[in-house]
Amino acid sequence: MKFLIILLMSIFITATSFAQFGVKAKKINEVFLKLDRKQSFNKGSKFKYTICARMKNGKIKDLSNNSGVIISGEGVEKRGRNEILILKSNDCSKENYILNYSFTKGDYSFRGKDSIQLNYQGRVLCNFSGIDGKDGIDGKKENMIERSIRGRDGDDGYQGKNGEDGNSGPYLKAFVRKDSLSDLILIDVFNLDNNQLYCYKTTSLRNGLTFFVNGGKGGHGGNGSAGQDGRNEVEKNNGKIKRSGKGGDGGHGGSGGNGGIGGVVEVYVHEGLESETNKIVIQNHGGEAGRPGKGGAAGEAGKNIDGSVSQQNGLSGITGTEGLKGMNGEDKKIQLVKDLNFKLF
Repeated sequence: MKFLIILLMSIFITATSFAQFGVKAKKINEVFLKLDRKQSFNKGSKFKYTICARMKNGKIKDLSNNSGVIISGEGVEKRGRNEILILKSNDCSKENYILNYSFTKGDYSFRGKDSIQLNYQGRVLCNFSGIDGKDGIDGKKENMIERSIRGRDGDDGYQGKNGEDGNSGPYLKAFVRKDSLSDLILIDVFNLDNNQLYCYKTTSLRNGLTFFVNGGKGGHGGNGSAGQDGRNEVEKNNGKIKRSGKGGDGGHGGSGGNGGIGGVVEVYVHEGLESETNKIVIQNHGGEAGRPGKGGAAGEAGKNIDGSVSQQNGLSGITGTEGLKGMNGEDKKIQLVKDLNFKLF
């Protein structure tokens, strides 16, 4: 059984290594983007892709996980493994997105360009959640220069920085209606916090529509650094004795940031879509609290020449305070309206 496990691990490592390093750039004829055009392409959603190399012998090899691959484009962002997120946009007419990709290895470089067109299929994800707070920086650790110039006693550790608070979710107003010309469902979202209008479309409200206005997570507190050890007692060549030193106290941990408050969404739906309002979901949870940083370890007292200890050890640093969870946003009922020219602002 153990031999079988080792064999399987060897095969996996070999396959992974081949995927990363097995492609010889000089044998590549071209690099191209492979897409399943039947998948959903819509603002707020992600789609999968593969970067491939067509070798001079006609074989196709997957380059997607190779570190030499770069893919980018205006209005999109690489997320996770082989996935691209189509970002929300103020441009209501934008339907086509250019994707630029390249593969570089040594002296060889290959570039290409492709595009996708929104098909407005799949669940519409309107993500306006607050940004997570940044984690606090850990307390600085001693370096050799600092250690060489300090006295007999160990210095105290440095305190970890506090985590930042998460941002609160915004206040949105959204109007959902059907376009009589294109037969698409139009979703106009007005962000009252920054006075910006964002546009979404879908082939059917039955695809699902979710608004995310969750509060951002609080950043975690940084850990305190350890106190320095005291120096040992030593006797100099001239017979002078240098005492042993006390241990330094550990630095305190930083406090976790507070979670952001959940936002508010007012949704107005044209009465012609009343039967499909059950497909609309609003998430406005408060952001999670940031964890506290741990206190640094205490420094040990130095020893005397005879091995005894006459100085005190330092004190351990104190763990920081946990942040507070953000409050959930106010819930608003979906309202039906008759006027197709209803104004959000």
